[in-house]
Amino acid sequence: MILKYLPKILVFMGLIAVLVSCHSTDEQNNQNGDVLSPQMVLANKELLLNRTIRVRGIAEADARVLCTLMACSQENPCCNMCGAALQLCDAGSCITLSGSYSGRQVGCSGNECGLTCFPLEQGGIYQVIGVWKKLPYEQYVLKFHGIDVR
Repeated sequence: MILKYLPKILVFMGLIAVLVSCHSTDEQNNQNGDVLSPQMVLANKELLLNRTIRVRGIAEADARVLCTLMACSQENPCCNMCGAALQLCDAGSCITLSGSYSGRQVGCSGNECGLTCFPLEQGGIYQVIGVWKKLPYEQYVLKFHGIDVR
């Protein structure tokens, strides 16, 4: 009686082997993937959705800085608190980093006289790992997982 189902069992086992092989290959690609520039990520933004990628670029605070609007005195000209997104940029293209790292929010904060970014320092060249995500209103971000030290 089992011989009757043997061809179907063999086909099923072969299918499982192929699926496991594809999954392993995809995981290897994610682990050992090519390093992309922000420009390459943006050019392939739909193809890269929900994939773990490596991106190399210069850390910069987003130009769209949001600040409180208190009237500051001459003695304390930098009294407003400010914040901005942290980006990786290269050749005029920037991607926004999001999420948290080591229990802190990824981004830039400070006042109108200067911002400090976490976990990357502005002007530094970094290679980071993250998952490329699409948010509402056609906004794309790299959900930061860590700094690639390879």
